[in-house]
Amino acid sequence: MREEVSKMDRYSEEIRFMCKYKINTIADIEKVKDERKDNLRLLDNEGNRLYYKRNKLSESKEKDEISNKIINVTEKMKKIKKEL
Repeated sequence: MREEVSKMDRYSEEIRFMCKYKINTIADIEKVKDERKDNLRLLDNEGNRLYYKRNKLSESKEKDEISNKIINVTEKMKKIKKEL
């Protein structure tokens, strides 16, 4: 019974995803997948840049601001990875 419920939840998520991005064909899926990978790569570069910048700073207040930005980037990356 639990397996069926989890399968139904997965199907529901997939349908919502398809409706959100207006996916009708396999080519549409590949297009969305490529866009997500590009976004993930950009966010990864931004996160690396922020880590590097934070490590060079000496003031705690500035480090906290950069850390908050890093957290936001990480959350965006998690969301994209889930979609992939």
